[in-house]
Amino acid sequence: MGYIFKEKIAYKEYVDFIKNCDYLSFMQENLWAKTKEYKNYLVVGVYDDNKLCATAQIIINKKKSGNQFYIPNGFLLDFSNKPLVTFFTENIKGLAKKYHAYVIDVYPNISTKNTNFNIIHNNLTDNAYRWFNEYIDATNNVLFPLYKGKKKVTKTELKKKYEKRDFYLRRGISFEVSDSLEDIRRLSELIDDEYFSDDLVGNLMMNFKERVKIIIAKINLPFYYAYLNDEGAPKADLAKIDELIDVIGDEMDIGCALIILPFNTKNNICEYIYNTIKPLFKELEVEDGLLYQAMIEAQKFGCNFIKISNINLNTDYYVDHFQCFPIKYIGHYSLVINKFQYFLNKEVKRKKENSN
Repeated sequence: MGYIFKEKIAYKEYVDFIKNCDYLSFMQENLWAKTKEYKNYLVVGVYDDNKLCATAQIIINKKKSGNQFYIPNGFLLDFSNKPLVTFFTENIKGLAKKYHAYVIDVYPNISTKNTNFNIIHNNLTDNAYRWFNEYIDATNNVLFPLYKGKKKVTKTELKKKYEKRDFYLRRGISFEVSDSLEDIRRLSELIDDEYFSDDLVGNLMMNFKERVKIIIAKINLPFYYAYLNDEGAPKADLAKIDELIDVIGDEMDIGCALIILPFNTKNNICEYIYNTIKPLFKELEVEDGLLYQAMIEAQKFGCNFIKISNINLNTDYYVDHFQCFPIKYIGHYSLVINKFQYFLNKEVKRKKENSN
């Protein structure tokens, strides 16, 4: 019995399938389309002997000169299975023509460390995908393993990696983990990011429910003032803290991170995003404490890894301090359906970038 393609699959089948995928990004979940409030998207699948073996969530971006098929973090299938990749591609090409899409853009959720990287790359390019050695954006990524061999890293071992507890206590710094919608405002006051909005995080927290956590670093300003005074800090530094006490009060949020706990059960990765620190307090290095809190939450949830993603991430810092290792994804693949519309849209995009 050969492969069978279905343009629409049952939600339960999709959920059961993705839960058992080796690697899964939250952007490959049906909940992501709801979070981003996409109005036009498809959840398609391929069956082999009546068993779902491949799926994809296709976002249809409507543009003036044609539609774009965008597949966040790529298809969910065995990319090393060339006949399956070919069958899936041919059927999605047919859908693209049906929905007047000029291109299919795919960003596979696959690291260059994957042992099948060359096979996967060739299977895509052999199916006429154009390869661009870049991912969705310029984001840096590092992966922090929460296990040694086949054993989970214990909380005691995690504490050994976290050497700044006393450093923070002496300066009046503490950390809070929240899943309250009311704390989105606190997050937005700390983050200045073109991808961030209160609505987006609100939707994340409602759709992904208990799997989204806000981690906030706080400082007790009078306590910190007393510490600086005891250490003989310059009067100018003391004056800055004194002014903050007058304006803000005793306590102030100085850093934050957002984590999304995984849905799948294999190689499950806690995604750590939006980490940022207020410039005045950069020297306090509260990113260590934010990551430690993420480790604890991830351990509670039974995660195998934490993936730290940030456009301005100091990769070397995390590699040196936490024995993380940098990861790079295999890139962006585009399958052109209509060459005229494809190059027209590229030209429009180029002009917009040059005008900014």
